[in-house]
Amino acid sequence: MEFARIPDLETTDRLFVGLLAKSATHWDLLDFWRSPLRFGICWTSGEVRYALGSAGLLAKSATHWDLLDFWRSPLRIGICWTSGEVRYALGLVMSKRDHLRRLDANAYRGNAVVHWTMTMRDRRTGWLDAMFYHHFRELLTHSLFRYAIACPIFCLMPDHMHLIWIGILDSSDQKLAMKHLRTRLNQSLRKIDVELQDQPYDHVLRPEERNETAIVETCDYLARNPERAELVPLDGYAEYPYSGCLVPGYPELKPFQPDFWTCFDRATAYLRKNGLVVEFARIPEAGEAGESE
Repeated sequence: MEFARIPDLETTDRLFVGLLAKSATHWDLLDFWRSPLRFGICWTSGEVRYALGSAGLLAKSATHWDLLDFWRSPLRIGICWTSGEVRYALGLVMSKRDHLRRLDANAYRGNAVVHWTMTMRDRRTGWLDAMFYHHFRELLTHSLFRYAIACPIFCLMPDHMHLIWIGILDSSDQKLAMKHLRTRLNQSLRKIDVELQDQPYDHVLRPEERNETAIVETCDYLARNPERAELVPLDGYAEYPYSGCLVPGYPELKPFQPDFWTCFDRATAYLRKNGLVVEFARIPEAGEAGESE
């Protein structure tokens, strides 16, 4: 059976109901859908899709449900069931004018550690190449310097991007930095008829997730995304050409070098102590007297 969709029924200018049907072939990795009778609730959080029913709680990345427009809006919740080999989802979605709920602005300031995810609208691919990668680094450098943020790992996937950001100074502001970066990324992407989804997904790391070991593990998990997508062999994540790190003023840092975390900690400690701008001795203008005659 091919993908079928009953047109959305608009109920207000911001909320509508949609009924979707999908053949089993695209959900065949979900055991939830393999039993004779299947009924439950379904929802999304960021880029993860959940189904809760008699088979338990299941989570799946967006890539296997990417043909369902129902799952592309910021807020999605509904009921899901099967009949024979057809899968259905019925629920409520918010229009693109609505917004993901964020934590208080202070959660993104100072030394906050945040995992950001940016997805291409309609999961568009074909934009990621070496030229874009270097342009991305240039734009990222400006945003991180402007808002005093370090990025121990970023990973550009074919249809989305992951970044871990760590605030350096008390004045660091990740929400402003992300807005600054996304605006400039979209200016470039629209030239090739691609753009980001309306909003990024974020996960502000809780205190228990912010110790050194936990942050290293989070970055390692993010760096292995190309492995899970089978873009590189097992344990070949360091060879993926579109991953990297960025600390303003330290272009020599490489995320997979043996002493990376030692160098990263030293660099960020120095920046926290001295700031991102070092005051140099003023050079006298032409015609001015020097320090000594």
